[in-house]
Amino acid sequence: YDCVFVGTNSTDPLETGMQAYEVAWVFSFFSFKYKGVHYPCAVICWFDKIGDGPDEDTGMWMVHPLFLPNHSPNFSIIHTDVIYHTIHLIPVYGDQFISHDI
Repeated sequence: YDCVFVGTNSTDPLETGMQAYEVAWVFSFFSFKYKGVHYPCAVICWFDKIGDGPDEDTGMWMVHPLFLPNHSPNFSIIHTDVIYHTIHLIPVYGDQFISHDI
């Protein structure tokens, strides 16, 4: 499980569920000390929600990797305190059979 919910909405306590969280892929955990304070962090790549609600067929939210205008992945370093929970992303599979000749 290398994907997580990140709590990004600290201003509106009424928002819950997916509106209160963003999805991220964790690449690495690290920590450092600065002026005697320990900071546990994570290097993440953000995902973006597709649409304003869950998919009609599956009832699950769909996400895709978030890219910057120059087409590079959107990486960030976050404090581990904002990580709410681990999650599992299920890939979208095509509707065609895979050829036996592969």
